[in-house]
Amino acid sequence: RVYYLFWTLDLYDIYVPTEGYTETIDKLKKDIADQEDKKNTAGRKDKDKDKETAVLKEDLASIETEYRDQLANNKTILARLQEFRDANSEGPLGGRHNYEKFFWVLLQVCILPRCTMSM
Repeated sequence: RVYYLFWTLDLYDIYVPTEGYTETIDKLKKDIADQEDKKNTAGRKDKDKDKETAVLKEDLASIETEYRDQLANNKTILARLQEFRDANSEGPLGGRHNYEKFFWVLLQVCILPRCTMSM
């Protein structure tokens, strides 16, 4: 079960780049506000400005949806990992010696091959 879980997880599942998402969302919101302010100034046609604003709003909605989806996925994966840990704390992996043995098996069977394949 651990082997399957380890090999099916992706960085997307275990890490959410919250800072990157918030920076991107803030930048898009600022760009939208700038575009709306530019509507009042002379320059290009209003249709072009409206089109750019619509594209920015679509991008913002897309990024926010992706961020929410990734947070939900991360929460689900972390709950599965916690459930696995809790189920095995009393079971066959209980005790310090068994955890050390489990760590070495995990290292040999999962982590080292994955590192080798990633090179």
